[in-house]
Amino acid sequence: MPDLVIHLRGPLRIATGDGRPLAGLTRRGQAMLVCLALQPGMRAERGYLAELLWSDRSEEQSRASLRQELSVLKRAVPEAILAADRQAVWLDAGAVHAGLIADNIHVHAAAIRMACAAKTGPGQIFLVTDAMSTAGSDINGFTLNGRHIRRSNGRLTLSDGTLAGADLDMPTALSVMIKEAGISSASALGMATSAACGVLKNPMGFGSLVAGGPLHAIHLSQGASGEIRFVGKLT
Repeated sequence: MPDLVIHLRGPLRIATGDGRPLAGLTRRGQAMLVCLALQPGMRAERGYLAELLWSDRSEEQSRASLRQELSVLKRAVPEAILAADRQAVWLDAGAVHAGLIADNIHVHAAAIRMACAAKTGPGQIFLVTDAMSTAGSDINGFTLNGRHIRRSNGRLTLSDGTLAGADLDMPTALSVMIKEAGISSASALGMATSAACGVLKNPMGFGSLVAGGPLHAIHLSQGASGEIRFVGKLT
Protein backbone atom coordinates (compact mmCIF):
# COMPACT_ATOMS: atom_id res chain seq x y z
CA MET A 1 0.00 0.00 0.00
CA PRO A 2 1.37 3.45 -0.87
CA ASP A 3 2.47 5.87 1.84
CA LEU A 4 1.02 8.92 0.08
CA VAL A 5 -1.75 9.29 -2.51
CA ILE A 6 -2.40 12.59 -4.32
CA HIS A 7 -5.74 12.69 -6.16
CA LEU A 8 -5.54 15.27 -8.93
CA ARG A 9 -8.78 14.39 -10.72
CA GLY A 10 -11.76 16.24 -9.26
CA PRO A 11 -11.40 17.98 -5.88
CA LEU A 12 -7.83 17.80 -4.61
CA ARG A 13 -7.34 15.08 -2.00
CA ILE A 14 -4.06 14.17 -0.34
CA ALA A 15 -4.23 11.06 1.80
CA THR A 16 -2.11 8.49 3.55
CA GLY A 17 -1.88 4.96 2.20
CA ASP A 18 -4.80 3.75 4.33
CA GLY A 19 -7.10 6.47 2.97
CA ARG A 20 -6.94 8.98 5.83
CA PRO A 21 -6.78 12.64 4.72
CA LEU A 22 -3.35 14.06 5.45
CA ALA A 23 -3.70 16.45 8.38
CA GLY A 24 -1.68 19.57 9.06
CA LEU A 25 -1.28 20.79 5.47
CA THR A 26 -1.55 24.47 4.62
CA ARG A 27 -2.85 25.63 1.23
CA ARG A 28 0.72 26.36 0.12
CA GLY A 29 1.84 22.97 1.44
CA GLN A 30 -0.81 21.28 -0.68
CA ALA A 31 0.22 23.36 -3.68
CA MET A 32 3.87 22.39 -3.19
CA LEU A 33 3.06 18.66 -3.12
CA VAL A 34 0.94 18.95 -6.27
CA CYS A 35 3.62 21.01 -8.01
CA LEU A 36 6.32 18.47 -7.17
CA ALA A 37 4.13 15.56 -8.29
CA LEU A 38 3.78 17.19 -11.73
CA GLN A 39 7.46 18.08 -12.24
CA PRO A 40 9.85 15.88 -14.26
CA GLY A 41 11.38 13.50 -11.76
CA MET A 42 9.07 15.01 -9.11
CA ARG A 43 11.85 17.51 -8.38
CA ALA A 44 11.96 21.33 -8.40
CA GLU A 45 14.55 23.97 -7.61
CA ARG A 46 14.08 25.88 -4.35
CA GLY A 47 14.12 29.21 -6.16
CA TYR A 48 11.33 28.10 -8.49
CA LEU A 49 9.09 26.98 -5.60
CA ALA A 50 9.78 30.12 -3.57
CA GLU A 51 8.88 32.39 -6.49
CA LEU A 52 5.83 30.32 -7.43
CA LEU A 53 4.29 30.14 -3.95
CA TRP A 54 5.39 33.49 -2.48
CA SER A 55 5.55 35.76 -5.50
CA ASP A 56 4.39 38.75 -3.43
CA ARG A 57 7.52 38.66 -1.24
CA SER A 58 11.18 39.47 -1.72
CA GLU A 59 13.58 36.66 -2.65
CA GLU A 60 14.96 36.51 0.89
CA GLN A 61 11.48 36.43 2.43
CA SER A 62 10.15 33.85 -0.02
CA ARG A 63 13.07 31.50 0.58
CA ALA A 64 12.59 31.87 4.35
CA SER A 65 8.89 31.04 3.93
CA LEU A 66 9.83 28.00 1.84
CA ARG A 67 12.13 26.73 4.60
CA GLN A 68 9.35 27.15 7.14
CA GLU A 69 6.78 25.40 4.94
CA LEU A 70 9.15 22.49 4.29
CA SER A 71 9.57 22.04 8.02
CA VAL A 72 5.78 21.79 8.41
CA LEU A 73 5.45 19.43 5.43
CA LYS A 74 8.14 17.05 6.64
CA ARG A 75 6.22 16.61 9.89
CA ALA A 76 2.94 16.02 8.02
CA VAL A 77 3.87 13.60 5.23
CA PRO A 78 5.00 10.00 5.78
CA GLU A 79 8.70 9.58 6.46
CA ALA A 80 11.10 9.55 3.47
CA ILE A 81 8.47 10.77 0.97
CA LEU A 82 9.72 14.38 0.90
CA ALA A 83 13.38 15.36 0.73
CA ALA A 84 15.37 18.53 0.12
CA ASP A 85 18.89 19.87 -0.08
CA ARG A 86 20.21 23.42 -0.48
CA GLN A 87 19.29 23.50 -4.16
CA ALA A 88 16.13 21.47 -4.68
CA VAL A 89 13.08 19.76 -3.18
CA TRP A 90 11.73 16.43 -4.38
CA LEU A 91 9.33 13.58 -3.76
CA ASP A 92 10.48 9.97 -3.76
CA ALA A 93 9.07 9.04 -7.16
CA GLY A 94 9.39 5.35 -6.40
CA ALA A 95 6.94 5.63 -3.50
CA VAL A 96 4.25 7.44 -5.51
CA HIS A 97 1.37 5.58 -7.15
CA ALA A 98 -0.29 7.15 -10.21
CA GLY A 99 -3.75 6.63 -11.68
CA LEU A 100 -3.92 6.62 -15.49
CA ILE A 101 -6.91 7.24 -17.79
CA ALA A 102 -5.73 5.17 -20.75
CA ASP A 103 -8.13 6.37 -23.44
CA ASN A 104 -5.54 7.90 -25.84
CA ILE A 105 -7.42 11.18 -25.37
CA HIS A 106 -6.63 12.39 -21.86
CA VAL A 107 -3.17 10.82 -22.21
CA HIS A 108 -1.59 10.05 -25.59
CA ALA A 109 -0.33 6.51 -26.15
CA ALA A 110 3.24 7.81 -26.56
CA ALA A 111 3.03 9.53 -23.16
CA ILE A 112 1.65 6.34 -21.63
CA ARG A 113 4.59 4.40 -23.05
CA MET A 114 7.12 6.89 -21.64
CA ALA A 115 5.42 7.01 -18.22
CA CYS A 116 5.44 3.22 -17.92
CA ALA A 117 9.10 3.06 -18.96
CA ALA A 118 10.12 5.78 -16.49
CA LYS A 119 8.12 4.65 -13.44
CA THR A 120 10.16 3.09 -10.66
CA GLY A 121 8.86 1.08 -7.71
CA PRO A 122 7.57 0.24 -5.26
CA GLY A 123 4.79 2.64 -6.31
CA GLN A 124 2.88 1.56 -9.41
CA ILE A 125 0.78 2.96 -12.24
CA PHE A 126 -2.81 1.74 -12.03
CA LEU A 127 -5.65 2.08 -14.55
CA VAL A 128 -8.81 4.08 -13.86
CA THR A 129 -11.71 4.86 -16.19
CA ASP A 130 -13.05 8.09 -14.60
CA ALA A 131 -16.14 7.08 -16.58
CA MET A 132 -19.22 9.27 -16.84
CA SER A 133 -22.80 8.02 -17.22
CA THR A 134 -22.30 7.13 -20.90
CA ALA A 135 -20.20 4.06 -20.08
CA GLY A 136 -21.91 0.86 -21.20
CA SER A 137 -24.74 2.72 -22.94
CA ASP A 138 -25.60 4.01 -26.40
CA ILE A 139 -26.64 7.53 -25.36
CA ASN A 140 -24.99 10.37 -27.28
CA GLY A 141 -25.12 13.03 -24.59
CA PHE A 142 -26.41 14.12 -21.20
CA THR A 143 -26.79 17.19 -19.00
CA LEU A 144 -24.62 17.78 -15.94
CA ASN A 145 -24.93 20.83 -13.69
CA GLY A 146 -26.99 22.56 -16.35
CA ARG A 147 -24.46 22.01 -19.14
CA HIS A 148 -24.91 19.68 -22.09
CA ILE A 149 -22.14 17.13 -22.59
CA ARG A 150 -21.77 15.61 -26.06
CA ARG A 151 -20.48 12.12 -26.75
CA SER A 152 -18.62 11.42 -29.98
CA ASN A 153 -15.94 8.86 -30.91
CA GLY A 154 -15.05 8.04 -27.32
CA ARG A 155 -14.77 11.70 -26.34
CA LEU A 156 -17.00 13.72 -24.00
CA THR A 157 -16.97 17.48 -24.56
CA LEU A 158 -18.78 20.66 -23.61
CA SER A 159 -20.19 22.90 -26.35
CA ASP A 160 -16.84 24.74 -26.58
CA GLY A 161 -14.89 21.50 -27.08
CA THR A 162 -13.49 21.27 -23.54
CA LEU A 163 -13.07 17.69 -22.32
CA ALA A 164 -15.83 16.82 -19.85
CA GLY A 165 -14.88 13.48 -18.32
CA ALA A 166 -14.05 10.14 -19.85
CA ASP A 167 -16.09 7.78 -22.02
CA LEU A 168 -14.06 4.72 -21.14
CA ASP A 169 -14.50 1.18 -19.87
CA MET A 170 -11.70 -1.03 -18.61
CA PRO A 171 -11.56 -3.41 -21.62
CA THR A 172 -11.07 -0.36 -23.88
CA ALA A 173 -8.37 0.96 -21.54
CA LEU A 174 -6.60 -2.40 -21.79
CA SER A 175 -6.87 -2.26 -25.59
CA VAL A 176 -5.19 1.15 -25.62
CA MET A 177 -2.44 -0.02 -23.27
CA ILE A 178 -1.65 -3.17 -25.28
CA LYS A 179 -2.45 -2.19 -28.88
CA GLU A 180 -1.66 1.54 -28.93
CA ALA A 181 0.94 2.02 -26.18
CA GLY A 182 2.71 -1.30 -26.68
CA ILE A 183 2.51 -2.37 -23.04
CA SER A 184 2.65 -6.13 -22.45
CA SER A 185 -0.63 -7.90 -21.70
CA ALA A 186 0.67 -9.06 -18.32
CA SER A 187 1.72 -5.55 -17.27
CA ALA A 188 -1.52 -3.95 -18.48
CA LEU A 189 -3.68 -6.53 -16.70
CA GLY A 190 -1.66 -6.00 -13.53
CA MET A 191 -2.33 -2.24 -13.73
CA ALA A 192 -6.07 -2.95 -14.01
CA THR A 193 -6.18 -5.47 -11.16
CA SER A 194 -3.52 -5.90 -8.48
CA ALA A 195 -1.97 -2.43 -8.88
CA ALA A 196 -5.38 -0.72 -8.76
CA CYS A 197 -6.55 -2.70 -5.74
CA GLY A 198 -3.22 -2.08 -4.02
CA VAL A 199 -4.16 1.56 -3.38
CA LEU A 200 -7.50 0.68 -1.78
CA LYS A 201 -7.89 0.76 1.98
CA ASN A 202 -9.76 -2.55 1.81
CA PRO A 203 -9.70 -4.34 -1.57
CA MET A 204 -12.13 -6.98 -0.20
CA GLY A 205 -10.41 -9.81 -2.03
CA PHE A 206 -10.35 -8.12 -5.44
CA GLY A 207 -7.22 -7.76 -7.56
CA SER A 208 -5.58 -11.11 -6.86
CA LEU A 209 -6.24 -14.82 -6.78
CA VAL A 210 -5.83 -16.44 -3.37
CA ALA A 211 -6.09 -20.16 -2.72
CA GLY A 212 -9.29 -20.85 -0.80
CA GLY A 213 -10.50 -17.27 -1.24
CA PRO A 214 -13.49 -15.95 -3.20
CA LEU A 215 -13.24 -15.72 -6.98
CA HIS A 216 -13.65 -12.22 -8.41
CA ALA A 217 -12.90 -12.65 -12.11
CA ILE A 218 -14.21 -11.80 -15.57
CA HIS A 219 -13.63 -13.34 -19.00
CA LEU A 220 -12.03 -11.08 -21.61
CA SER A 221 -11.30 -11.90 -25.24
CA GLN A 222 -8.92 -10.27 -27.72
CA GLY A 223 -10.17 -9.65 -31.26
CA ALA A 224 -8.22 -10.08 -34.46
CA SER A 225 -7.32 -6.38 -34.52
CA GLY A 226 -6.15 -6.41 -30.92
CA GLU A 227 -9.17 -4.89 -29.17
CA ILE A 228 -10.16 -6.32 -25.77
CA ARG A 229 -13.82 -7.26 -25.21
CA PHE A 230 -15.78 -8.21 -22.11
CA VAL A 231 -17.28 -11.70 -22.44
CA GLY A 232 -18.77 -12.38 -19.04
CA LYS A 233 -18.25 -12.90 -15.34
CA LEU A 234 -16.60 -16.05 -14.04
CA THR A 235 -18.17 -17.74 -11.05
